[in-house]
Amino acid sequence: MVMTCHSLAKDNVDEINMIGKTKRAVPPEYASTSSLAVCESFVIGDPEAKTLYSPGYPGNYPNKTDCVVVLEEWYDSECEKVVKDQNDARLKLLQRRTRQNEKDYKNKRKESHKLLRKKKRAFQKKQIEDIEATGRNKSEVRSFYKQIRMQRNNYQPRPLTCRDIDGRIISEKEKCMKRWAKYFENLLNIHEVDGEDIEDFTEEDPEEMEEPSIEELQEKTAYLPRKIHLGTWQSPDGATVNQIDHVICDARHGREVLDVRSYRGADVSTDHFLVRVKYRAKIVAETAKEKPQASKWDVGALKQEHVRVTFELEMESQLTQTSFEEGGCVEDCKRNKDHDLYFGSWNVFSLFRPGALNMLIGEFEKYKLSLLAVQEIRWPDEGMRNTRNGHVFYYCGSQNNQHHFGTGFLVHKKLKKSIIGFTPISERMCSIRIRGKFHNLTIFSVHAPTLDKSDEIKEEFYAKLEEEYDRAPKYDAKLILGDFNAKIGKEKPLKPTIGDHSLHEETNDNGY
Repeated sequence: MVMTCHSLAKDNVDEINMIGKTKRAVPPEYASTSSLAVCESFVIGDPEAKTLYSPGYPGNYPNKTDCVVVLEEWYDSECEKVVKDQNDARLKLLQRRTRQNEKDYKNKRKESHKLLRKKKRAFQKKQIEDIEATGRNKSEVRSFYKQIRMQRNNYQPRPLTCRDIDGRIISEKEKCMKRWAKYFENLLNIHEVDGEDIEDFTEEDPEEMEEPSIEELQEKTAYLPRKIHLGTWQSPDGATVNQIDHVICDARHGREVLDVRSYRGADVSTDHFLVRVKYRAKIVAETAKEKPQASKWDVGALKQEHVRVTFELEMESQLTQTSFEEGGCVEDCKRNKDHDLYFGSWNVFSLFRPGALNMLIGEFEKYKLSLLAVQEIRWPDEGMRNTRNGHVFYYCGSQNNQHHFGTGFLVHKKLKKSIIGFTPISERMCSIRIRGKFHNLTIFSVHAPTLDKSDEIKEEFYAKLEEEYDRAPKYDAKLILGDFNAKIGKEKPLKPTIGDHSLHEETNDNGY
């Protein structure tokens, strides 16, 4: 018996999950949800295969707007929820394009695709199991081959297409394979780079080549970070990325800096990127307590029986008892195994707005920072503030009660016992000192004047920075983190300082 869309809906409306998805056409008056869209046309198919029917099959069915599409069987309420969340996140992104909205949309889309793929694969696996069970029953041979034919008809292979040299689309498989072979042949067999011919090496060439020096090998094999991790500030045009935030370390402790890179995903509504430094140092929470002096024993008294027994009992007690002295390193007052700390530098543009500090703390914990040097906090005066998460925020702002500039440090709660002191210097500069086992650390947070400032302001700033740098203890490891508003190029005189890690070819006035 052939069923129309109308009769199909009447007979099956109770067993169809209307919020879910089955390949059936149902008039809107029988649909139990209003979230299904009205369709325009259907493909003629088999009711047992749950394929769609056209509105006019069979006979003259009412107009096209009287039918809605109910989707696949595996598409349940859980799938509809994640798709709705994805669509809401996309709408929010279109209304306001921020990094957080982009991140939320990507996460929602990834979550929905993962769930839909999982549901569909489970449904297809069940269909295959049903086909296998049908094939084992000899009395259902026709049904077995019918199910196989239905599965094969639903499969649509991905078309193989590409473009030839002239830009025309090629769909023949043989021509596509030849085009790809020609493309890779031209790509891999390159004999010219930047307009210069590359000479082919013969068997005699390796003997004539000079052996490279150790310095040349180190220079060519040094770790080069990806270019996307070098930029620290995005220009107002939204396209140009500059490297104006820097990390400066004294040469004596340069090897303790293991890695420096920027993170574009961190977001506190600023056009600067978070710069994170991986630093290796052994931090001490507090000075170790003096061990009590061991009591002296009269060896001659051991000849007496009661003295010898007392001595044996006390030695046995000391050997079996395990005790740890208080103090020591940060992690639960024990020595830290890896001693790797993560320092950060970030121009946050402003913390003088509701919820800005909480956003900063969230990113601080997300990227597992031990200490963060912050610029442009725009808080007046100076002081210390304990956060609700247990961290400590030291800050130094303008002294005339204006919300201009301001620097500071956000210190993790596990590191705050290691702080020796915080020194507010000016609204553009401050420092903090951390206790270490072998040497202490002095870290500066600075915000240099921009390129358009007068030379007097720039000279005053750098003179003050040099004075405070020299005033720090001689044997401390010194780090300067901050926004220098300076582009450092790849000129030869600067190569020993910045190496091959610069994003720019030429140095601007603030860089010299």
